[in-house]
Amino acid sequence: MVLFGLAMTGLVAWLIFGGVAGKERGLSFENQTSQVMILKFGDGRVTTFQPHAQQTLPVKPGQFPQTFTVTDASGKTLYEQTFAFPDLKHYAFQMGIDAHQFLLYRGITSPGTY
Repeated sequence: MVLFGLAMTGLVAWLIFGGVAGKERGLSFENQTSQVMILKFGDGRVTTFQPHAQQTLPVKPGQFPQTFTVTDASGKTLYEQTFAFPDLKHYAFQMGIDAHQFLLYRGITSPGTY
């Protein structure tokens, strides 16, 4: 048990002081509609969201500013918006996908409040 504790302490120290931690964040998206929505990142990543589904996608500060485009299942562009990485902090790294716009979560309130 002591060996396990030492190994975990070493791993945590390596992550913190080795520069690995904090270079990537999870950006959570939730499809607020009852239809399939497709999210396209400016860097080429594409993620399909089933109705009312939620996914967390990794993002790094160096990937921004970046434009997010939302399309319907047929590929028709519904809207797009460009974000800088600091903007994501203001939205608590959470965004809702609606049929007409991103629903941007602000502050720490009850879950699901946009």
